Amino acid sequence: MRKTLAAIASIGLFSLGCEKNIPLREQDHTLHREKIEKYAPEIEERRARIWPIDLSEREFAELISGVNSLSDLKSVIKQRGLYYPQRGTPENKTAIELSYGAPWETHNRGSGVCDELAVYALPFLLNIPTVKNIYLVEIKGDLKNSEEVKENARHAFVLFRDETQRWRYFSNGDISKLTYDSMSNAATATALDTGYVLETEIEYKMREINQKGPWVYNDFEARKLRPESTICPN
Repeated sequence: MRKTLAAIASIGLFSLGCEKNIPLREQDHTLHREKIEKYAPEIEERRARIWPIDLSEREFAELISGVNSLSDLKSVIKQRGLYYPQRGTPENKTAIELSYGAPWETHNRGSGVCDELAVYALPFLLNIPTVKNIYLVEIKGDLKNSEEVKENARHAFVLFRDETQRWRYFSNGDISKLTYDSMSNAATATALDTGYVLETEIEYKMREINQKGPWVYNDFEARKLRPESTICPN
């Protein structure tokens, strides 16, 4: 893995480091496109300044195949410098309209909100031999931000079992250091760490991810991964 990342870095590819879902409508896709067109010039200028080289589909597939451990995944995120765009920036105004964007697109853009970062981790986790039972999870509930409480706030993250057979989570680009004895406990811990008010009702939805597909490279296909099955952690 070190050799793979070193080779990619050497050519400049890592410069600087209980409710049913509403299906995606064509109108949503149109609004997303309008957002991109509106903010594209400024975003493109930033990308050209900070991350001048994008990976091709083949290069991204090679990067995925070189990730064989959770530490490898951490290295990729660190070297790429993936970040959650700050509120008010053009990246955030564009990303906020996205729903579960493709990992390849997120990688080349260099940033993403929670759902994009969650989906970004999926192909890498699928390639790690010691990782099992991978679930994409979406939660909705009251989120406390500073002194304010945002009602019906949504957050997306990933749950998986590691080599110890215990559960961990990947949320907003970070892998939990602690492990949990059940998926429900890991989901509750993620909600707590994110700032959800556990005393209020929180809705959990999940989708098990078993294999890579066109969603790795295509935004429209990636949106189909949005979790639909409801779970109720104890």
